[in-house]
Amino acid sequence: MLMHWASINTLLQAGHGVTFVSMPWDQQPREDRVAALRDLGAEVVLVPRPRAGDGSTGRWQARLAYARSLLWPDDRALFPALASEDELARTIAGIAPDVLLADGVSAVTAAHRLRVPKLAFIGDPPGVSRRERLRWDQTHPRGLSRDAVLYQLGSRTYALRADRRLVAMLRGYDSAGIFGAHRAEWARRHGVRAWYVRSPIMDAVGSSWEERRRALSGNPKPRILLIGHLRGIATISGLHVFVDEVLPELTAALGPEGFDVEVVGAHDPPASLRPALDAHPAVHLRGHVEPPDEEFLRADVVLVPTPIETGPRVRILSAFSYGCCVVAHEANRLGIPQLVHDENVLLADTPGLARETLRAIREPELRERLGRRGRELYEAEFTPERAGTTIVQELERLAERR
Repeated sequence: MLMHWASINTLLQAGHGVTFVSMPWDQQPREDRVAALRDLGAEVVLVPRPRAGDGSTGRWQARLAYARSLLWPDDRALFPALASEDELARTIAGIAPDVLLADGVSAVTAAHRLRVPKLAFIGDPPGVSRRERLRWDQTHPRGLSRDAVLYQLGSRTYALRADRRLVAMLRGYDSAGIFGAHRAEWARRHGVRAWYVRSPIMDAVGSSWEERRRALSGNPKPRILLIGHLRGIATISGLHVFVDEVLPELTAALGPEGFDVEVVGAHDPPASLRPALDAHPAVHLRGHVEPPDEEFLRADVVLVPTPIETGPRVRILSAFSYGCCVVAHEANRLGIPQLVHDENVLLADTPGLARETLRAIREPELRERLGRRGRELYEAEFTPERAGTTIVQELERLAERR
């Protein structure tokens, strides 16, 4: 994650030794990224995969375990990363750190029993994503079929149990940085030593951001950027709003070929939305673009139609770092309370998103002002120097208590 790079770089620049511990996820880490971390000056340690079982579970035992996972899942069913907690404990013992930073739900759960000063970082509780997928992700079984009923039952019990169990684990951390002001308040109400942490965002364009934007300006048609991982629920929900609410109004106002929409992100869009996206002449599915610098710099508007109350959308903060004009669903203000309508962003409810997008397209001075104010907010609170320094100070405070 980009935030990891920013945090690690800030720690190294502060003179600390950093060991990045890579957990055994579905895929092995890319060698080029491991090499890049080592080039920064960080050590990299790969945790071995947990030993597989012998597969001797009987048929009825397997069915009982499956039923239990649907009705009242235990911690191992809720958090698969717990399968690696013993290997992680051995790895951490060999490193003997002064303080540990566990970033993300998987790392937080796998490390929650370790007896070292530790700081947790999380965004949304895991139940949030599962509940929202029930509403927005139409790739999963629906209706009254057996598969649909089992999926809905499992999702609802998971959402109920996972958030409660995660809170219990977070209470064992010395400190918990929560990405999203409303999520930090939620965690504090449940007894967690939580605080609102700002996401440190790497500055890819630096002080030349205005010059680079001008060099790439002059699009023949208004250019709108939608960017994000196309399997993430934040992007999926936003694409539903875009296709159902925003795209028809833009087409009516500008004509089907009077604008361009660049959809940038890994993987394919949901099958239920693909026909509408493919059929529209203004929509271009670009796939994953790395680095995305020119996509941001060329955009007249970065549109973030995510309507769900999730944590802070890093794509908004990244757009600010490039000096982009951002139009976003008002739900995003909960995660980033610094967003102020008509001051550094245009915010609207679902019916108003197309109106605000058209307003931005038609008023270049407004776009320029909002882009500048967004960049100012980024420089004031979300650079690695600003947001990263807060993280470094908290880790130093915890290490001193050892």
